[in-house]
Formats: sequence, structure tokens, C-alpha cells
Amino acid sequence: MGGIEVLDQSLSEVSLAWEYGGAKQGDAFSVAEAILTAVDKGSAIINLSLGGYAESQILRNAVEYARDNGVVVVAASGNDGVRGVSYPARFDSVIGVGALTAEDTVASFSNFDQVNPLR
Repeated sequence: MGGIEVLDQSLSEVSLAWEYGGAKQGDAFSVAEAILTAVDKGSAIINLSLGGYAESQILRNAVEYARDNGVVVVAASGNDGVRGVSYPARFDSVIGVGALTAEDTVASFSNFDQVNPLR
């Protein structure tokens, strides 16, 4: 699968992914395009279960566009168990989330820093 696909117009759900070596991947431009599509289709919340360590101005612009249009953007902090939250969760206009264990402690694989300081 590639490109942007509207999965459920009643939910304004947008899917973006490419299969590569068993992992779903995309690029910053395509993620930004998907964010703009979701905003323009009336989404109230955008969940981004993805991230990377390179900052992207086009991705920053897209999440700021979402914020400016009243859309809440939530993104994964990362799953490498290191200090340093991935983008887009690192942007100020995004709510970064990490993982917890069944015991309510931060999962060993969850990224963290001052944005996600639970460790």
C-alpha cells in the first residue's frame, strides 16, 4: 500500500504507510500531506504512531496547521528506550506519549526526556 487513503469518512481516518522489509515506513512529506488531508476532512484528533529523529520543517508546518485549526495531534515519543523524544512528538504543538508497563511504570523501550520525564 502507498499514498494516502481515507479509511472511514465518518471518522475522517487517514492511513499512510509503505511496507518495507516487514515494517511500515513513510517520509516526512507524505506524513505532512496526510495530516493536512485529515485536518481538511474535519478530524478533531490526529494520532501519529510513528516518529523519527530528524526534524522536518514541512512536518512542523503540518502539525502547526492542525493546531491552528483546532485539531489535537498526538504522537509516539519513540520505542528505542533512549533519552530523546522523536519527531513529531518533540514539537511543542504535539502531545507526545510514551508506553507504560502493566505495573504503571515507564516501559524500558519507551523514549523519554523533559517532554516525557516519567523515568
